Order: sequence, then structure tokens, then C-alpha cells
Amino acid sequence: MSQLPQLPSHLGLSGTWAVSVQRFMDESGGMDVVLASQEVGPSHLIRSLDVLPKGQLRLPPQGDSVPAVSLKDSDWFQSFISITDNQIEPSAIYSVFNKQSARRILTGHLLALRFYPLLRMKAIANKPDMAGMWDKEFKFYTSNPDVSLTKYTAINYKLLTDWLETAPSQVLASIEGVSASTIRNRLHSAREAGLIGKPGSGKRSTVANSPESSE
Repeated sequence: MSQLPQLPSHLGLSGTWAVSVQRFMDESGGMDVVLASQEVGPSHLIRSLDVLPKGQLRLPPQGDSVPAVSLKDSDWFQSFISITDNQIEPSAIYSVFNKQSARRILTGHLLALRFYPLLRMKAIANKPDMAGMWDKEFKFYTSNPDVSLTKYTAINYKLLTDWLETAPSQVLASIEGVSASTIRNRLHSAREAGLIGKPGSGKRSTVANSPESSE
């Protein structure tokens, strides 16, 4: 299974918006990278990316699970939500950060956003079964409670691919704690149903030669 990137320390949710915080440490004390995305139709668009000195954000304390999730009544992330048509391409983030850091920012944001209920349950249960609890619980955390687990997997696969994750199937298997063949079988069913297209060459090649900077 593909190694999961480090997840954001905090996640703010308000309607179609999600704001994540990745904490990077260095000799000068570190920085917080804040990514704000908005769900627009079937896509999640990156609206802003801010790099702040560590400590500038007034973040709530973390609990037992990562990320610490805040809802719309929390004010720490409200300033990152604005009415805007601005859109940042994932490849632009790879052009600024090294590959490991860019993947952590991008894939980490999507995993936190799409799987925070599972991550919270993992903090209190050894092996929560997402498939077994889908109809009773997990699907109600999605924007469409009528969605099947197969379709949800297909949606997440496409989102990860669009954000330049090179091993989306393995990442989905790792976050759920299931075998890669389980994810492949769901994706095969999704393709047969026309929910996603057949595998292509991927998009990551467009940033293969991007300049890298240290964390």
C-alpha cells in the first residue's frame, strides 16, 4: 500500500468550503500552510493557499483524532473563505513546494475532507469498517446521502487524480484499511457503470520536472 501523507492538523468546514492547516517545522520555528477549497459540482477547486509563520493562527486544541475538525461556528478559518472565482491549479503548488510537501498539502487536504468521519472513528476503534457502516452512518456525512460506496470511491479516485496523486487506489486502500484489490474491484464496478473513465496515463507527468524547494 502507498504510504499516506501526513494529514492536516486542523480542518475547518463550512458549507461547500474546506480549510486545512499543514504544520511544517524548520530551524526558524516552522510555518502553517493553509489551503482553502470549494466544492463546485463534481470538483473541488483550490481557492487560496497561504503560508503563515507558526503561531499566527489561533487554532483550537487538538483532540484524540487528526485532524481537529471545526464547523462553521468556529472563527479561525472564516477569513480564508471569500466569494471569489480565483482558482489555483495543483501543478502550481508542485512548482512551489517539493514533491513530498506538495503531496502532503494536496492529498492530505482531500483525505481529511473526504474521510474525517472515518479518521475520528479510528481514534476510538481499532478497525472501523467503513463498508459495513456505510448505509447506517458514513453516507450521511457526504453531500449526497443517496450515494453508494462504489460511487463515493470513484469520486474520491477522480478527485485525487485531479489533484495529481500518483497512487490514488493505494491511498484509498490505506485510508480505509482494506486491500488494494477491494478498491480496484469497486473502481471496476464504477467503470462498468460509467461513473469514471478507464485508466489513462495520469496527470502527474505535467509536473515531473517542477523545481523543488526544501520543506
